[in-house]
Amino acid sequence: ANAQTLKIDRIISTLSMPHHAKCFTDSEGNARVIAYCFRGQFAVLDPNDGNKVVGGWTNADLLGSGYLAFADPTGSYIWVSLRPSSGMDVSGGVAVVDVSNWRVVKRIATEDKSPIWIEFTGDGKKVFVSNGHHSNIAEITTDGPIPTWKLVRHTQAGTAGPYGLRLNWDETQLWA
Repeated sequence: ANAQTLKIDRIISTLSMPHHAKCFTDSEGNARVIAYCFRGQFAVLDPNDGNKVVGGWTNADLLGSGYLAFADPTGSYIWVSLRPSSGMDVSGGVAVVDVSNWRVVKRIATEDKSPIWIEFTGDGKKVFVSNGHHSNIAEITTDGPIPTWKLVRHTQAGTAGPYGLRLNWDETQLWA
């Protein structure tokens, strides 16, 4: 839709039943849109080139059922909340996709059947994941090379089935 007129601007026929979309800027400064479609297809579009598909992945690539996708602050990685499958050691978590080649470079279990929302600190060294089944928030550290990224701890969300997460301006509070 056109944000100025609120009228439909374009229909992208190459995507099958889109459900969620998020905008981000990749590490090279390019505007991008992540579109999640039902049936496990994720596509990354270039809004400055007629919404051409420039990358993507499927649930088969994730080894799980992807739900929502979020670009990290650098625009180098896309984190996908990942529902259970035989590919995860425990019940669910996140998959990290490298934007340079669209491959999964890391999977991190959050020990919940229903990971939903992902929030990053501004420096990208901490990642928070809302877990809907156990109503908690997982903290992941990314301070170091990819092989060292890991789940650090859980805390109760203070609400049942937290969906969204947001850090306040100075990152002293995490709102669920």
